[in-house]
Amino acid sequence: MQLLMLCKALCLRVAKISHPFLPIKLTTVLILVLSMQVTARSFAQRISLSEKSISLPRLFDIIHRQTGYTFVYEKKIFENTPVISVDKKDALLTDVLNIVLKEQHLVYEIKYNTIIITREETTVPLQGKSNLRTTQQEPVTGKVTDKKGAALPGVSVKIKGTGTGTSTDTDGKFRIVIPDKNAVIVFSFVGFVPVERTAGTQTEINVSMAEDYVKMGEVVVTALGIKRETKTLTYNVQEIKSSEVTAIKDASFINSLAGKVAGVTINNSSSGIGGSTRVVMRGTKSLFGSNDALYVLDGIPLPSLKTTQPEDFYKVPDGGDNDGISHINPDDIESISVLTGSAAAALYGSQGANGAILITTKQGTPGKLQVTYSNNSMFIRPLVTPRFQTTYGSEEGSYQSWGNKLEMPSTYDPTDFFQTGYNETNSLGLSAGTEKSRTYGSVSAVNSRGVVPNNDYNRYNASFRNTSTLIDNKLFLDLNSFYMSQDDQNMRGQGQYHNPLLPIYLFPRGDDIERYKLFQRYDAERNFNTQ
Repeated sequence: MQLLMLCKALCLRVAKISHPFLPIKLTTVLILVLSMQVTARSFAQRISLSEKSISLPRLFDIIHRQTGYTFVYEKKIFENTPVISVDKKDALLTDVLNIVLKEQHLVYEIKYNTIIITREETTVPLQGKSNLRTTQQEPVTGKVTDKKGAALPGVSVKIKGTGTGTSTDTDGKFRIVIPDKNAVIVFSFVGFVPVERTAGTQTEINVSMAEDYVKMGEVVVTALGIKRETKTLTYNVQEIKSSEVTAIKDASFINSLAGKVAGVTINNSSSGIGGSTRVVMRGTKSLFGSNDALYVLDGIPLPSLKTTQPEDFYKVPDGGDNDGISHINPDDIESISVLTGSAAAALYGSQGANGAILITTKQGTPGKLQVTYSNNSMFIRPLVTPRFQTTYGSEEGSYQSWGNKLEMPSTYDPTDFFQTGYNETNSLGLSAGTEKSRTYGSVSAVNSRGVVPNNDYNRYNASFRNTSTLIDNKLFLDLNSFYMSQDDQNMRGQGQYHNPLLPIYLFPRGDDIERYKLFQRYDAERNFNTQ
């Protein structure tokens, strides 16, 4: 306040002087004096402390709240420091720091509004030579810029393999303490290529970081094999990587998608191994028509292969014929894109009214020949079965077990009918090519057995794909071929016929199933076997 009054008085006196530039010069000098005094006061703050048995980090927090200064340090330098007691009133900040840090062999440096705490440097005397200065921890400073020389604030600066780190200020400058000369400093920033530098004997390291143009957002495959970034699409697309359908393999890889796609219901039929899979997106849309999704393989829509079957309890077994896409080798799949909304109908017309599943198969990889082999074995047993009573037999003339009490409890157990099923998949793939021509081929075999006796499923696949760029990248050629051979036996049905589970569950408890194992006997009068 006194300084401001003095400035005002001087300005009034100067106004009476006839020289036109003298008032401007004196005013400039006074402003400089005022700014110097304000700066000096900002670094000479006074604090009041009355703390007993307090740790240094806790003490720094209290000083930060009183002064606004930020403390920067490594936690490990306080591992062996004891607690201290401080009782100072209206004392200079620098005086307090000198007292509390001296006994701990720590030093500080005030830079702008930051106080940096480091270990005190020690001297080691050598015989016959002057004392040489050595340090256990050396500070390294520097500046981080982009390729154009502009400072990069907020760049992460860390010691590789440790938790020690800092970040650059608004001018791109940093200061970090390294444990030894072999330390590696890692510079990382969003949108830029990370940089690593070995500290060595350097005390100043300046880094220029290049922008990372390679990193892109998530890319999905849309109609006709066109790739687009997810954020640029106006409709919902969910992508599934091939690793999610090959981790646990099923005879039909579509079953592996269950629970991985939002809004999609996947139901496996009760036909056993190799049966069809029903995929319904966002609920049932038709009571009488088909609700199955459309399958698109490498941009080509696949027709439905479902055959006309009788309804009600005369329904015949399902041989897995309504979704041909499930018969391909899952190891040939690169990615799966699922279009659950109305966008599928816009892209594929009425065929995609119920949604679409886009399958993209693998291409060859440029470089050396790569050979991959995979084996997946899975065993199947019924987990939950109905509980049956074994106390009462059947009524006369009826197969229902609501008759008189048996003399001896029945030993018949329907679960004895089941066997241990398995699904074994072997796949061999080859990939090779150059930047302009890539080739991929594979062969696979699926051998499965259901939990119902005599229910078997075998499938053999072979695929070949070649992609080439011709005429100076003006012509793109993509040749893709698939071969599949399938053999299934005794697929179960869902009605009363062709389904062995009904008689197994309804068999009377008082009867002996051993008498019926030979279900056909020769009839001499009719000259053939009868049931």
